[in-house]
Amino acid sequence: MEDAVSYGQKIMTKYETYRMADTALADALLRTQNHWRIIEVEMQVFRDLSQRLDEKLQLHLAHMFQKLHIKLQEAVAALDSVLGDEKEPKAFDLDHVLRKKGNINRLKLASNVKGALDKILVEMDHWHSLLQPFLFLLVRVKDPSIDHQLSCWESNKSDQIGKLKQLRGAIHRKETHKAGIFPIFIADDQWMEGRSPILYTTGELAKDSTTKSQLYIEYFTPHTRTPSRLATTNVRDLGRVLSVVDPLLFFILACRGIIKSLNPSGSIKNFQLVFQIPNSLHHPRSFREVLLTTNRYPLDICFQFAKQLARGVMFVHTTNFVHKNLRPETILVLQEENTSTSIGLPFLVGFQSFRPADGATYLNGDAEWQKDLYRHPSRQGILPEDWYDMQHDIYSLGVCLLELGIWESFIIPSGAPNGEGDVRPNPNLNISSHLTREWADKAQYIKQELMALAKERLPSLMGPRYTRIVSMCLSCLDTENNDFGHESEFLDLDGVLVGVRYIEKVCD
Repeated sequence: MEDAVSYGQKIMTKYETYRMADTALADALLRTQNHWRIIEVEMQVFRDLSQRLDEKLQLHLAHMFQKLHIKLQEAVAALDSVLGDEKEPKAFDLDHVLRKKGNINRLKLASNVKGALDKILVEMDHWHSLLQPFLFLLVRVKDPSIDHQLSCWESNKSDQIGKLKQLRGAIHRKETHKAGIFPIFIADDQWMEGRSPILYTTGELAKDSTTKSQLYIEYFTPHTRTPSRLATTNVRDLGRVLSVVDPLLFFILACRGIIKSLNPSGSIKNFQLVFQIPNSLHHPRSFREVLLTTNRYPLDICFQFAKQLARGVMFVHTTNFVHKNLRPETILVLQEENTSTSIGLPFLVGFQSFRPADGATYLNGDAEWQKDLYRHPSRQGILPEDWYDMQHDIYSLGVCLLELGIWESFIIPSGAPNGEGDVRPNPNLNISSHLTREWADKAQYIKQELMALAKERLPSLMGPRYTRIVSMCLSCLDTENNDFGHESEFLDLDGVLVGVRYIEKVCD
């Protein structure tokens, strides 16, 4: 890490001497310099906190910083090619480059080095996108010294550091104005207008009557065995955490507020979670509707959508909650402006079954096969066997990624215009004969069918790496799964290790 920081600083110093060589090059240098300064801040944060991080996380970060070091060495080679006499030996380190004398080859500088810098900038963007999930894993570490250390860093030096501070404040209930926490409960819904259902979701679309911005609303009904005070606390904490998320980074909509509805007796009827849809996005649809009504998209677009969806699952884990309800009906797809050729951006919704990762679970289920299809066998049926953790969300993600890769909806609606009514399994899924079995047998047969489908159809459609990721997600709780590792490897108190392995295997 030290080498990467040092190289970055020295390269940027040398770049300053070339500012007048070429206008386009100067622009590329400025963008590279600004980008580097942000990364440098985040690397310094990791360095300052390194002794408080798990050893496996430290090792993975060291590997990432080694990759960055290689990219910076490529910049050294690019600079060396335009400095001094061509007869001089090639420089193998930055200090040698800085000692070189002679004229600058302006032609090479403008053509070769500018292109190299553009390439390095793209690669640093990619590298930075891989670092972000690790940065936000720090949200889960319950160590007050981390908050003290972060307080020494100015948020304006890195947007990510500012967001990290806000999330830690929300999750660890530091109710201060600085942490960005505001009263999350809303008195009424009189400021909303035009409520309408969204096909194949349990949510509604509405508008802010003043700003006309779009809102997404979903209902959360507490479990009958959950005390009202605990239910209120849990939904409040969820709303506060989701109020400070960055939708375009987390792929989770920001919570605008919560409306609490009461029964005549005074007991809680339900909560309405109101989410803000970013103004740059439009045309909300469920991923189920997208699968049923659109043709397959090009591979690169499908890959991008899969990565974004995987990141959404990662950030749910980061916020110390488990989703418990991941399926195409709980993935809201929003279109960006002027991108009709894209699937859209996926946002995780459907928090009706959420709970804090360390909160109580009642091991309750239902008998709806269309929901069980996306649940691990140990979480199916009326009385699921296992407590719910992140690996169960990873299994659900695997089913969704399989559906995305094959581009066939596993569930076929009856054809009712509002999306309601009976549903049947896609004939190509070949599970109809298993639905009449006892739930334990049914669950295992369905999982075997999903694994077989991934093995048979995904390689030709999405390639071996995508196939391997889907198979790994579907088998993440199997004892013989060597890719994801044994559950005993993830028994750290903060739940960081399972996040590290998930980023390594799924998000990278």
